[in-house]
Amino acid sequence: MTNKTTAINQLNDILELLHDSYNGYRECVANMSDERLKKICTHLSEKREAMIKDLEKVIQTLDGEVV
Repeated sequence: MTNKTTAINQLNDILELLHDSYNGYRECVANMSDERLKKICTHLSEKREAMIKDLEKVIQTLDGEVV
């Protein structure tokens, strides 16, 4: 396995964690009634979404497949 392949695999592992946290924040928003907490969790999910998009671009730049 090349260093590039290893890096792509590790980036995909991080991407999976970002997806999990994004989904977790979205689930929290759907199940809570406190508007202040909803706003915080929505903001955090939006930040995760931006990170996901950025990381997907990095993986594609390395000619990797986003999984």
